[in-house]
Amino acid sequence: MRQFLFLFFPVCFLFGAASGWAQEAPDAKNDWYFGRNILSAVWQVTGVGNGPGLELERTFINTNKFTYLLALSYQASEAEIGNDWNSIYFPLENITKEPTYLVLFRPGVRWYPFGLNGRFRYALGFNLWLGKGTGQGTTIYADNKNRVEPRTMLGATFNQALHLHLTPHVRFSLEAGLGVGKDTRKGFPQNQRLLNGTYFRNISCALGFRW
Repeated sequence: MRQFLFLFFPVCFLFGAASGWAQEAPDAKNDWYFGRNILSAVWQVTGVGNGPGLELERTFINTNKFTYLLALSYQASEAEIGNDWNSIYFPLENITKEPTYLVLFRPGVRWYPFGLNGRFRYALGFNLWLGKGTGQGTTIYADNKNRVEPRTMLGATFNQALHLHLTPHVRFSLEAGLGVGKDTRKGFPQNQRLLNGTYFRNISCALGFRW
């Protein structure tokens, strides 16, 4: 988390500085020229893992400053499985690594204060996080080991993004976000549920087609 924060805030500063280059489109003709829809292939890195995704963004009617978007990604990672004595005095022993995953759905909105159309665009955004998958276990079993367990994530992030239109139909994007939510894991065999407040964070790059 600390490393992410050191990276997150300088990126936000650069995004804000870059917004000074942005100028709003001079007339409504550019709205038709750029199109209202953007479909992007995304590579996302979060606190859970990293992986590919797709994002569909569309402008609200009669405006080039607000959009709504639907984003879906697949996050892959590994869990360390071993004895539960996880402390500085009793480190994990006999560690093995098992794959984990998260399917993450992030509906949201973006605001482009200087307009959506132009070569450099700056945006502020808000996304909900709805995730389902597996994660490192929190339940202790009879053999004093944890397991990979079902996982649900619910939360929200505030994002800042910088977009570069390479052509009117091709856009490259960088985005960074930070938020809070619940990371819920279901343990076996006690069937208990642990609700942990946690920070959500993401950095992503995307290449999109606009029409």
